[in-house]
Amino acid sequence: MTSMTTSAATGSQPIRAYLFHCMGARETHALTLDLTAANLPAGACLMGWIYDGEVRVSVSEPLPFRLSPEPVLRGLRGQGYFIWHDNHGPMATTQ
Repeated sequence: MTSMTTSAATGSQPIRAYLFHCMGARETHALTLDLTAANLPAGACLMGWIYDGEVRVSVSEPLPFRLSPEPVLRGLRGQGYFIWHDNHGPMATTQ
């Protein structure tokens, strides 16, 4: 196991993830480890995913949206993605 893999597994280093929103449902968002979003389930967004940027995910850094980092990290580590529905969408943080 490499040091990067070990760090990502323990949560001590931020994970780089890519933020997308669903073209047909603006309130549906996804973070994925795949820049192409090819690993996102087809049924989660029928009209396609729109890239919104890169996000660093760790327990020690605030996320730019209203989610706790722990379930996001579990989804990224376990499935390679995390999908959620939020009518407010991403928000700016003060940190």
